[in-house]
Amino acid sequence: MKKFVRFMSAALSSALVLTALAGCGGSNDGGSSSGKIKIGGIGPITGGAAIYGQAVKNAAEIAVEEINAKGEDIQFELKFEDDENDAEKSVNAYNKLKD
Repeated sequence: MKKFVRFMSAALSSALVLTALAGCGGSNDGGSSSGKIKIGGIGPITGGAAIYGQAVKNAAEIAVEEINAKGEDIQFELKFEDDENDAEKSVNAYNKLKD
């Protein structure tokens, strides 16, 4: 069970980082060069794996704060949902974030 929790926390961390990095870089050839990019994360903030989910959430918040503090034209907004380490609640959290 410990290996599964570690794997899931690593997978969640990777997904969150990749989501954050998806909005970074690129060129200013087209589109808007300023605005706010919304990114979302889902993890166990409560429940049995809360220690891992809280660590991921804190790391994501720090990353967003550091990026936004640079004062670039593009700013990020993080919305994090609790899935309580439950698959069904994770789907509900995803549906909440996509709306």
